[in-house]
Amino acid sequence: MEVSADVSVVAGAVTSRGTEVDEPVDIAVAPSGERLGSEHLAVLPNANSVLTFAAPSGAAEVRLTGVGKDGALKDEQVVAVAAGTTAEVPATDVGSGLVAVLVSTTGDAVYGAQVVTSADGPGVSVLPLPRGNVGGLSVPVGLGY
Repeated sequence: MEVSADVSVVAGAVTSRGTEVDEPVDIAVAPSGERLGSEHLAVLPNANSVLTFAAPSGAAEVRLTGVGKDGALKDEQVVAVAAGTTAEVPATDVGSGLVAVLVSTTGDAVYGAQVVTSADGPGVSVLPLPRGNVGGLSVPVGLGY
């Protein structure tokens, strides 16, 4: 699906999980998100978590740094997202024993979310990535005495 307009629009999505007759079904609502910049922190729950990124108009790079239980930063991974595509990165691919993932982006606009699913049953949630550092486009500097 593609949405285009000559004015600002807000979009969201609804997804479901579970397709068996007479079995539980869960739905998740994915809200619209803001352009990612730097220093977004995705907290990882005790469930299956996948970080999903989309670059609608141009290529971008997403840098993922795992945060261990002791607060130590793990090795950075770079994920290329081609223009007009999405990339999915399971949290387990970023590292093991992580409690969070630090997300930063460069290049054209890229948007992201965290999809969390339950190993037992159809549970599903979609979480927007929290705001980062001013979209990564500027750094506030104070001058004075």
